[in-house]
Amino acid sequence: PGVSEHEQVRNQAAAHLLRTQFWEEQDKNKAAAAEFKDAIFSGNKRKSGEGANGAEPDPKRVAIGEAVVPDELKGTELAEAQDAVKGRMKEKFGAQLDKYKESVEDTVRLWETGWKDRYYADKYKEKDIAEGGGREKVFRSYIEGLCWVMHYYYKGCASWEWYYPFHYAPFASDLVDIG
Repeated sequence: PGVSEHEQVRNQAAAHLLRTQFWEEQDKNKAAAAEFKDAIFSGNKRKSGEGANGAEPDPKRVAIGEAVVPDELKGTELAEAQDAVKGRMKEKFGAQLDKYKESVEDTVRLWETGWKDRYYADKYKEKDIAEGGGREKVFRSYIEGLCWVMHYYYKGCASWEWYYPFHYAPFASDLVDIG
């Protein structure tokens, strides 16, 4: 009521045009996604020297899985090229890394037995765990925090009163049979 026949026809035509454009864009997106998926799984890569418009790619903006190979390395084996890059990186950053390694003390030592105990002792501090109710309290609080986050994102803020009382997350392998 109150809308002329002419306006109804025009609105229907506009709606049809929008639907058509939507489905065309959807088909283009699906085709692009399928092409991208094929390129990923078949290992197809652009030929060297072929950028977006056939131009030389910008070395600062290289697609994932591709690398700009300097002229002096073209034609060599991949392993040799990788070794050359590692050597240049070691020359450039080796002193900094050595200095950093000397200043850092690895108290957890993941490769030795008892690493979980050392991790919890280092990250949570024995006093915090003892006052907080033990590791089980850490695990329960972490799961409670995950639930809070899910509730926040899917239903809205449950409460601004709650907080995770520790600074670090427990190992996922420890989140078993907590009830």
